[in-house]
Amino acid sequence: MRGNSWHTSRHAESGALSARPVLCPIRFTLDVPAIVAATCHMRAQCHKRLRWLHAMACVLILPSGFLIGAGSEFANARRPSNDAELRFWLENMVWHHRFSVEEIRAATSLSDSEIRAALERFNITPANRPSRRPDAPLLVLPYPGGRHPRIGFLDGAVDPQRETKVSVFTPWDPASYVVVDVPEALWSNLGLIYLAHTHVPTVWSKQNLALQSLEWNRRVDGTFDFERVLPDGIAFGTRVRPGADGVRMEMWLRNGTRETLSDLRVQNCVMLKGAAGFNAQTNANKILSNPYVACRSDDGSRWIITAWEPCHHPWANAPVPCLHSDPKFPDCAPGETKRLRGWLSFYQGGDVQAEFRRLDATGWRGDTEPAARRIAPFFHPPAALAEDFGRYRTLLEFDDGRPVRTAEDWAARRREILAYWHRLMGAWPALLERPRMEWLAETHRENFTQHRVRVEIARGKMADAYLLVPDGTGPFPAVLVPYYEPESGIGRGPADLHDFGLQLTRRGFVTLSIGSPGGDARKPDTGEASCQPLSFLAYVAANCANALAGLRQVDARRIGVVGHSYGGKWAMFAACLNEKFACGVWSDPGVVFDEARPNVNYWEPWYLGRGETRARKPGMITPDNPRTGAYERLVTSGHDLHELLALMAPRPFLVSGGSEDTPERWRALNRIVEVNRLLGRTNRVAMTNRSGHPPTEESNEQIYAFFETFLGTSDGGEINP
Repeated sequence: MRGNSWHTSRHAESGALSARPVLCPIRFTLDVPAIVAATCHMRAQCHKRLRWLHAMACVLILPSGFLIGAGSEFANARRPSNDAELRFWLENMVWHHRFSVEEIRAATSLSDSEIRAALERFNITPANRPSRRPDAPLLVLPYPGGRHPRIGFLDGAVDPQRETKVSVFTPWDPASYVVVDVPEALWSNLGLIYLAHTHVPTVWSKQNLALQSLEWNRRVDGTFDFERVLPDGIAFGTRVRPGADGVRMEMWLRNGTRETLSDLRVQNCVMLKGAAGFNAQTNANKILSNPYVACRSDDGSRWIITAWEPCHHPWANAPVPCLHSDPKFPDCAPGETKRLRGWLSFYQGGDVQAEFRRLDATGWRGDTEPAARRIAPFFHPPAALAEDFGRYRTLLEFDDGRPVRTAEDWAARRREILAYWHRLMGAWPALLERPRMEWLAETHRENFTQHRVRVEIARGKMADAYLLVPDGTGPFPAVLVPYYEPESGIGRGPADLHDFGLQLTRRGFVTLSIGSPGGDARKPDTGEASCQPLSFLAYVAANCANALAGLRQVDARRIGVVGHSYGGKWAMFAACLNEKFACGVWSDPGVVFDEARPNVNYWEPWYLGRGETRARKPGMITPDNPRTGAYERLVTSGHDLHELLALMAPRPFLVSGGSEDTPERWRALNRIVEVNRLLGRTNRVAMTNRSGHPPTEESNEQIYAFFETFLGTSDGGEINP
C-alpha cells in the first residue's frame, strides 16, 4: 500500500455502495437452472425475493476470476488504449471525480497494481490537483463510468454507457458535479431508437443488434462532441460547449432513411448524485418553469438550472434524483438535419424567477454566440508550433534576395509569386466579364429558391449548376461550391456532410454549386486552354465568381469559395489566384506538397502533373512513375504551396484540416501569418482539425461560422474576430 494512503474507499460518501457493491472475484459455483426454477416457484409468494434471485442468476464467476453478465464489475469497463488516454482518464478520475482505486478498476478493468503503478509513473495524486483560474469556463469532463451516476431507481439504468454523459462541476465546490446525459433516450415513430443504458428494449436490441461503443471527441477549444449513426442511417449527435456563465449544448438529428421521421422525443437527464447539497431524493426542492427546470440547495441559497428548446416535457425524478427539460425535434424529412439547443448553469441567490428572465436575455435558445468568438481559437497554432517554420522558406524576400519590408514591397513580391506560378502552370485564357447563365428550372425549398442553371465556365463552354437564393431582396453574400458534381453541394449527392451550398443558403448566403468540367474529374474538359488542369479549375471558378457578381441578389464584394478534398484543391487554387474571392475555405486538400500522402496528389495529371512530352500513370511517385509537368518543375526547384497560400494575404482563409492537413501544417501556415503581420493584420489564417478525411458536423459548423464572420456583414470581410 506504499504511497496509497488516500485510496480508502469513498463508497459511503459517494453513494456508490447503495448503487452497486464492489464484487470480489471469489471462486464458487452457482446452480443457475435451480435458481431460475426457484424464482419461478416463488414469484407469487415474494416479488422482492424474485428480483434478488434473478440478479444472482445473472452473475457468473469464471474460474479465472473475471466477472461477466449484467451488473458485473467490468460490464462497462473501458481499458485505455495508450499512455496518453490512460493519463487523461486517471487525471479525470483522481483529480476531479475523486475516485477510489475500486472505482478506477470498475471504469478501466485495470488491476489494483496497474492502477497504482500508473498513478506513481504519472505522479497523479489529489495533492497535486491543478488549480483553476477564477475566470475559467465551467469545468466539463467526460464522465468516466465506474461509479453509478444515480442514487436510486437503479433497475431503470443498468450498465449506463459513458459516451453520452459529461460531468459539469459546480463553481462553488470543485468536488461537486452533476452528470448530464445527452441524450439518455431518443424515440421516433419507429420506436425507441436509442437508450444510454439497459432498461427497456430498443428497436435494435429487439433485432439483437449491438451498437458500437463511442467516446466524446475532446476539442482544443474545450468543447466535446460525438455523433452516432444508427443501423438504419439515422444519425444524431451532441455538442457541449462550456463557458464561464453556463454550458451551451446542441443536439442534431439527420434523417438518413427514405421516410419522414416524426414524434422525435428526446430524454436528457441531469443527475444530481454528485452535487453536495442537491441530492436529496425529493421533488420538493425543484421548480418546473418550462423550459427551465431547477433544483434548490438544502440551504436555499444556490440553484442548478437546465433548459432545452423546444421543451416538450419538463419534469423531475426524485429517486434518482434528476432534472429533465426534455425537448422534441421537429419532423425530419429524408436528408434533412434538425437541431435543438440546451443550457445548464448555476445560480447563487434567492430570486430564481429573475434568473430565468436573465437567462432568456442571453439568447441561449438560438446560436447567438458571435460566430467570430466561436472560431477565434483556430487562428492560433498549438504552442509547440508557434513561430515554427519547419522547412518552409520565408516569403518576405524577393527572388533576387532583397528583403520585403513594407506593404508596398509585399504588393510587388505578390506580383512576382503570382507571375511565377502562372508561368509554371500556363497562362489563363481571358476571363469572361459577364458569363452567361441559362435558367432551366426553379423549386422553392424551405427558406430559399433552388434554380437549376447552366453557367458559362469558359468561352463557349456551359456547365450544369445549382444556384440557391435565400428568400428576401438581398444583396446577400455568396459562396461558390465546387466538387465532382453539383448535386453534392445542395444535399443531393452520394456522400453526407458535403452539402455546403445547402447549409450556407439556409444561413442567408447565395450559393452556386458546380461540378468537374466535362463531368470527369480525372479527364477534365479544358478545351483550348494550355494551362495545367488544376489551374484551369481555378479559371472556371473565376468565371463563376464573375457570374455571381453579376446577379442583383449578390453583394459582389462578399464572395467566397469552399470545397472538400478534390473540391478543396479547386477552392484553394481559385481563391489564391483570383482576388474576386474575399475569403476561402478548403477542407483537407493537402495545403503543402507531401509525397508520403496518397491523397495530397498534386502530381497527378488531372492536377499539376500533365506533361508536355510524357504522360504518367495515376498513383504514387516512384522511379518507374516519376514526377511530370508543372509539379516536377515546382518541386525540383524548391517551391511549395505556401507560396500560393501567401497570395491570399490579407484576405482570410480557413484550412478545415483532417487526415491530410494535421496541426503540423502550421509550420507552413506560419509563413502566411508572417506576411499578414507585415501588413498589420491578425486573425487571417485559421486551421481546425479532425481525425479523419471526411467532413464532420463540427468541422462544417466551423466553416459556416468562418463565412458568417468574414462575409456576414456588408464590410466585405474586414472583420477581426
